[in-house]
Amino acid sequence: MAGVKKKILSQLNAFDDLGINSELMYREGNKLLIQKNGKIKKKFEIKKGLSRYKRSIYKVFKKEAISSNYDYVYIRFPNTIDFSVLSLFKCVGKDKVILEVPTYPIKGEFDEQLKDLKNKKLYIEYILKNVLFMTHNLLSRNLNQYVNRIVTYMPYDSIWGVKTIPIDNGVDVTKYLPLTNKIHDSSTFVLTGVANVSKWHGFDRVIYGIKEYTDNIKNNKTIIFNIVGDGPEISNLKNLVKLNNLENHVIFHGPKFNEQLISIYNKTDVAISSIGMHRIGLIEGSTIKTKEYCSLGLPFVYAYKETKISDTFGYALQVDANENPIDIELLINFYNNLKINENYEEKMHDFAVENYTWVSQMKRVIELMKVEKLNA
Repeated sequence: MAGVKKKILSQLNAFDDLGINSELMYREGNKLLIQKNGKIKKKFEIKKGLSRYKRSIYKVFKKEAISSNYDYVYIRFPNTIDFSVLSLFKCVGKDKVILEVPTYPIKGEFDEQLKDLKNKKLYIEYILKNVLFMTHNLLSRNLNQYVNRIVTYMPYDSIWGVKTIPIDNGVDVTKYLPLTNKIHDSSTFVLTGVANVSKWHGFDRVIYGIKEYTDNIKNNKTIIFNIVGDGPEISNLKNLVKLNNLENHVIFHGPKFNEQLISIYNKTDVAISSIGMHRIGLIEGSTIKTKEYCSLGLPFVYAYKETKISDTFGYALQVDANENPIDIELLINFYNNLKINENYEEKMHDFAVENYTWVSQMKRVIELMKVEKLNA
């Protein structure tokens, strides 16, 4: 996914800015690549197999003694823990393994995937996925034997028995500058949601809200909802739009980047962050999109607890985490009140600079590991 790749590269750049000599290892097709300063340093052939490359990656680590070249190996959570993953951790060595777990608890995501497979009557895939999740639940109980620290965006002191390093998602504030060419039509109210669209983004709540708003003849604004990106929920949302005759109000743009995305943002009054995280059992989180919206100076709506965003933060609207349609009139009033605040775009960007740079987030990881090494 483009968002994950962008995030990993931003973290790598942050390590470089902090003076940490770092390299990136990633899979591309049937090759495992090590990259330094944007150039490929080494290539290894790997096979997919039943473990979806995991076993083959472990064998490369073992044969090449790769971990001996590094003080720490920072690993993004590989969706589930299986025997190949544990073998990799063991090969690297507990003291060196730092595991990033973006979402916790993950049971809600597991349940959602199983439910989706069952609804589609993909019973073989359902059984295989169930076995995978049961294996994860069994093996993750002993993760503290293999992992030094877990980096998380969730408010937990430990996950699976491993001490955590809580951080926030970050943003490259030099690339996400305040929007300067905003276009606002007083007769139209424009919402935009950008995501790899899944059920926990809750975009259906906005669609139902638009239906309620447009059905009321007293309401005279034209409501537009831009949905940018692909994802497993897109087809369901398109069916919902068609069922409610909202084709003139909801626009599916597909993935957009750079100037095309900025053009959509410039026509947006309020952005939609995640408003359905309760569907996977989460009430707190730290999503990338809220950080990007902050840096752009784009007011947004969300439905969970963001650590650094309090009631005094006047540039975001927290709505209830439930299945109710979003009250479009509430969003319009929020935006109208916000417009009174001069230069709110710059103020939001300043907030992102103070709280959400990747350098400030990864510095927490580096500093804690330095202290741990001194005390070892």
